[in-house]
Amino acid sequence: MGAWGTELLENDMALDAVEAMLAGRFGPVMRRQLMNNIRRDYEEAGVLGVAQALYLIDDYALVEPDVMAVVRACITHQLSKPEIENWKDPEKRRLSLHEFQTKLERRKRRLEPSRG
Repeated sequence: MGAWGTELLENDMALDAVEAMLAGRFGPVMRRQLMNNIRRDYEEAGVLGVAQALYLIDDYALVEPDVMAVVRACITHQLSKPEIENWKDPEKRRLSLHEFQTKLERRKRRLEPSRG
């Protein structure tokens, strides 16, 4: 797995997930496999790429608490000064991470049952 750009989908694992979806091969087995990839200790760029692919494919994939905890921790760590400065364009990477973080929060609020 490798990341080659600042956007979250610019890595091998994410593109594999999107390709499977476009080919009609995305189903419960692949969803479970991708979720397990996020739960394991993979490279953060790969975790975030798969998370964004799942975000595009499956509304409910990323609302599971343990998966969201891993994704949030990866975003937080990737935004830290030493990590963000490793990217060729740190500001573009920062923007990409913040945009995804915002999308996740909006979706979480939209999918949560109303309380009243």
